[in-house]
Amino acid sequence: MYTRPRRPFFKIKLTFALGLFLVLGTLAVMSFLNAIDPFRSLRITIDNQSDYDITQIQAGVLTGESSLTETASAGKKKELGLLYTLNKDIPRGQTLKFAPQLNIRGEGSVYVTFRDSRGKTYTKTACGYTEWLSGTSHITITNENVTVNENCM
Repeated sequence: MYTRPRRPFFKIKLTFALGLFLVLGTLAVMSFLNAIDPFRSLRITIDNQSDYDITQIQAGVLTGESSLTETASAGKKKELGLLYTLNKDIPRGQTLKFAPQLNIRGEGSVYVTFRDSRGKTYTKTACGYTEWLSGTSHITITNENVTVNENCM
């Protein structure tokens, strides 16, 4: 009776091919997700690298008919979807990513207002120009300054 010899080399090649397929597939999916990232709904990342906790975080939309000085009508803005309040604090050394629930009609910009544990209030433009509230904005807070890196559409 003839028995075929075992082929351990075949199993090694198959395992290597499957591993390579998984690695290349993962890289392809990650590239695709990065390519469509600007077209997803707006996400804001706040990276608190300072020595203070960040509290009272709000995101808002500015359109041609509103300005940052219109704080008296904050209730009306909230009804229209022009103001979003985040009910979380960011401890020092932590990062928080959130998608503000905002609405926009036409062109506008998105700003973020927050306060640190010293009581100092900051207002920064998260997206200088947007029509669809899509893309990303990364805000880095240090003891010296606040920097914004935006990729909005």
